[in-house]
Amino acid sequence: MLDSKKLRNEAAEARRMADAASNQQDKDFWLGIAEGWLKLARETDELTGKKQ
Repeated sequence: MLDSKKLRNEAAEARRMADAASNQQDKDFWLGIAEGWLKLARETDELTGKKQ
């Protein structure tokens, strides 16, 4: 089963990569990845009945 805390950690790492990106295209890419991880975390919380 997915762990929403781990998913949120992945999102945080993707945001750090976005911050370190050297151009807007790379930044947008990493922010999209972060958004995907956060969506998975929210869905996992909904499925497991957790609130974050």
